Amino acid sequence: EYAIQPHEGDWRQAKIYKQAQDFYHLPCCIQANSQGELPEEFSFLKLSPDNLIFSTLKKAEDSDEVILRFFETKGEETIAEIELFREIKRAAVSDLLEREEYELKPDCNRLRMEVKPFEIVTLKIEL
Repeated sequence: EYAIQPHEGDWRQAKIYKQAQDFYHLPCCIQANSQGELPEEFSFLKLSPDNLIFSTLKKAEDSDEVILRFFETKGEETIAEIELFREIKRAAVSDLLEREEYELKPDCNRLRMEVKPFEIVTLKIEL
């Protein structure tokens, strides 16, 4: 499918990357049998600022850690702010093959890190 999106300014000012993400990548949820309860509204992950686009959240291939992947879209160096639903025990920047490169220092359930222009970031997180 294709879409034409009229807008003012250039594609960065109009945040076309976010509209494209919404158009092409609808969220997919899988319901599992569980006895747990969650409130009606619940945020598992918050990622900001809005020039960072969430890409992947999955179990690590070789451990019980979580892999979080996102990328920068405007070509601007920025500070990523990540907030998860519970305390982060450990976090490390990894390559695309999930090999750890260096550790980050979490602040309870939050992480902050520098992101380079157009960088793809992969984090390995222990909750």
